[in-house]
Amino acid sequence: MQDLLADAAPAMRTDVEHRSSVIVILRWPEESDRRCDLAAAGIPRLLLVSPDSAPPPVWAVDEDWLSIDAPLEDRAHREATLRRRMDLVTSPAPPPVTAIVVDGDGLARRHGRWVALTELEVRLVRPLLAADGHCVSRADLLEAAWPGEERRDRAVDGAIRRVRTKLRPLGAQIHGITGVGYLLEVGAAPVP
Repeated sequence: MQDLLADAAPAMRTDVEHRSSVIVILRWPEESDRRCDLAAAGIPRLLLVSPDSAPPPVWAVDEDWLSIDAPLEDRAHREATLRRRMDLVTSPAPPPVTAIVVDGDGLARRHGRWVALTELEVRLVRPLLAADGHCVSRADLLEAAWPGEERRDRAVDGAIRRVRTKLRPLGAQIHGITGVGYLLEVGAAPVP
């Protein structure tokens, strides 16, 4: 465990984003226990496999292996590849390009474009966005738009017609599903 702490000390002094810069080199299978400890600590590992052994049958995204007899340039290449892989894993995912965001001012935004929505329209659009491409029933839209009020099912239709027109420039379409409700589909790019 003392060796683990010595190997991990530089990684623990830095924040999580920089842990991928520390890669601990281990001999496989001789240091299999150390491998488990480092894996539990989230520290990337490069396993040098003994010539008379097979590599581990399963390994994680934060480790790689090669033969202990491999040339130094192969080892350097594996370390660089492991660092790039760790950067991909730890970097935040970009927001989806199809996302429409409705802000607190009632503006629906996408790709630098925006349209203004009324309060009623915002209350209709939010459940459609939250449904993520699934159908939202008329009853749910009625409750969202007019909470606690008695309205006919068809009240939703007129409001949806207005929202449909407003969202079209953002590349969004609202489809009516007969007898079920409405579905918001966001296309690949806004309409010019």
